[in-house]
Amino acid sequence: MPTIGPCCNTDYRQGPEKFMLPKPDNIKNNTLVMWYVAQIKNDNRPGKEFCWAESKLVHGTYQTKVYPCMSGPLLVPVL
Repeated sequence: MPTIGPCCNTDYRQGPEKFMLPKPDNIKNNTLVMWYVAQIKNDNRPGKEFCWAESKLVHGTYQTKVYPCMSGPLLVPVL
């Protein structure tokens, strides 16, 4: 899934705010979209990388090194 915002902000700015600030999009008579912004714990310390990706310039081309992790929504029914 492509990103719509910068990576790794530590506040509320995780992408969807682009549709809410400075003035929210009009939702009257429009289709609504529900956003899910995951809260993932990551680590970029050398040798401890987790839930992280970095780009390095190698021979004039950026190459991505990925440090994967499991993440996703935890949907809990409300009774």
